[in-house]
Amino acid sequence: MARHPPSPARVVICGRGPAWIQVKYYYGLTVDSAEEAALQGMLATC
Repeated sequence: MARHPPSPARVVICGRGPAWIQVKYYYGLTVDSAEEAALQGMLATC
């Protein structure tokens, strides 16, 4: 079975989620419950 490359949108989402978390961690920023849920949902598709 051939594997298709990920869609451009998925590439952006799967790169942006971890980068967002790294920035939050680096600067000691907090994440509210809505943002946490959005990040979890975003990363669940990766």
